[in-house]
Amino acid sequence: MNGSDVARVTRWLRGVLTRRNLIGIVILMFGLIPRAGRGAQISQGTCGVAGDVCTLLHGCCEGFTCVTSRINTAFGICAAAETDDTSGDTGTTDKAADRAARKQEKRARLAERKDRKHDALVQRRARENETRDRRRENRRNESPSSDTEPTDPTSQSPDLAFKVLNPGGVGGTETLLVSNNAAFSAVLVGVSSMSEYQHGDMVMLPEGSIAPLAPGDSFRFQSLPDARGASFIGWRTGPVCSASSADDGFVLRAAFTPNSINTDYYVQCDEPKASQARNG
Repeated sequence: MNGSDVARVTRWLRGVLTRRNLIGIVILMFGLIPRAGRGAQISQGTCGVAGDVCTLLHGCCEGFTCVTSRINTAFGICAAAETDDTSGDTGTTDKAADRAARKQEKRARLAERKDRKHDALVQRRARENETRDRRRENRRNESPSSDTEPTDPTSQSPDLAFKVLNPGGVGGTETLLVSNNAAFSAVLVGVSSMSEYQHGDMVMLPEGSIAPLAPGDSFRFQSLPDARGASFIGWRTGPVCSASSADDGFVLRAAFTPNSINTDYYVQCDEPKASQARNG
């Protein structure tokens, strides 16, 4: 290269290297320096530690995680991983303990409720037994002496008392209340209204359909259809008593035993006392 060639190159460089181009070249050089450093970091070792560059191919060491931005997830910086194993284990243990405590509390409530029901049942049975014993004792004390009791109850008439409740169904269900005042049980054989009885009609009570009426006990004949219980029975569809027939009433047939003499008891609607006529 001669002197003229050197002069031409110098003039060309002066034309190209303007102030603006020179500033751009400097900025480009400074921008390449951090990339070179990061490239060196990527090339060091098989995994990254805190502050190292991480990519999809070059990850972080154990205990560190690659923190990336939402814009570029393929490139990031290694940072210490935040662990919450202890708190997680503690939370799981606390939840299990809470569940176990709730189950135990529920079992305790159920056991307490069962104990209360059992205690209430025991107390109720004790009261019933006490009441039954007291009634037996009262009947024993109130029963007539042995010299006044009939020696052959089959030839006697039961000592029954009657009361008409709610005649005509006014104020409630019309009911004929029968009480046994004798020292022996009475068998209830049949029941009828006086008007039906005069025509030969009577509702017969089959043997065993109603338990014998024990001394001191009562039984109810209700003017209701299809009603039955230990101490009552529904024997007709409508009331016996009415305002248009003041002479009507009830007829009850009873005996000491199914094979003894039957006795018919007449009870008027407006008169609770009974008269009796014995049938063979």
